[in-house]
Amino acid sequence: MLVGPTLLVVGAICLARKANSKIGVALIATGCAVLTGLVAYQVFVALHPKPLEAKQPYGPYLVAIGIALISDVSAMRVSWLALHRSTQ
Repeated sequence: MLVGPTLLVVGAICLARKANSKIGVALIATGCAVLTGLVAYQVFVALHPKPLEAKQPYGPYLVAIGIALISDVSAMRVSWLALHRSTQ
């Protein structure tokens, strides 16, 4: 459960040190993928009700997946910009 956040923190440290920028970007991308996978798994489990249970509303789950995807895109964009800035 703590693999995703740990990868994000270690990747940010590597990216900030500028010596291991490419490794930092790879760790950030992996951490984002792990966290998005966890969110997707939780959403899919919650959307399959057991017999005699009411269906869950889809709105909050779509918002959670949307936030996860937007945060992935923004983290990758910031990492990409920091990587290119550090190589120039």
